[in-house]
Amino acid sequence: MVTAATYHLAEMAVGPSWSSRFVSPSTRPHDLRAKRRLYYRVGVQKYVLVDRGPQNEDPVRLIGYQTGAAWLASATPDAQGRLDLGTSRHGAGIADDRPWLYERGHGRTGARSARNGNRS
Repeated sequence: MVTAATYHLAEMAVGPSWSSRFVSPSTRPHDLRAKRRLYYRVGVQKYVLVDRGPQNEDPVRLIGYQTGAAWLASATPDAQGRLDLGTSRHGAGIADDRPWLYERGHGRTGARSARNGNRS
């Protein structure tokens, strides 16, 4: 089951290896800029956004960032359009216009939909 929670990253001794957000039109500028800077400062290694565009009407796409020299730089998806989530054994991808978490090396088998926690 996926649950919503608030984590106070600046107060944590060690930042999470990755963080993801569903972007909405009202939070889009904040998610794309301010949170990117914040997550870099607190040590998040990978930041993944699930985005449907400025009006929330476009097909789902992943926007990925990873730790760079001065901030979270753009991350390049692999040939299947998936993003590696760093130290985790998971990757993020899109299938059937929905975001998914993948177990690396196993494709979609046993993965969970990032939106609702359902098994594929």
